[in-house]
Amino acid sequence: LGQITMSHRSGSSPRGTIDKIFFMLQVMQQQFEQLNLVLGEVRDRIDQQEAAIRNLQGEDSRTNLFRKGGMMRIK
Repeated sequence: LGQITMSHRSGSSPRGTIDKIFFMLQVMQQQFEQLNLVLGEVRDRIDQQEAAIRNLQGEDSRTNLFRKGGMMRIK
């Protein structure tokens, strides 16, 4: 990362402008990476919850079939 120069004048140098843009792009990339990490963790938790729900629904189905005297095919 090059040195960032902040100009208080209205006409900043092209190099300073390029440095600012480069810095902003790096910050945005880091934010996207952090967002992807968080979204990945959320996706994993949702997958775990869906699996738990499927297991509970399967237990309910088995319980109901056994109460009714039915048979259940296990795949």
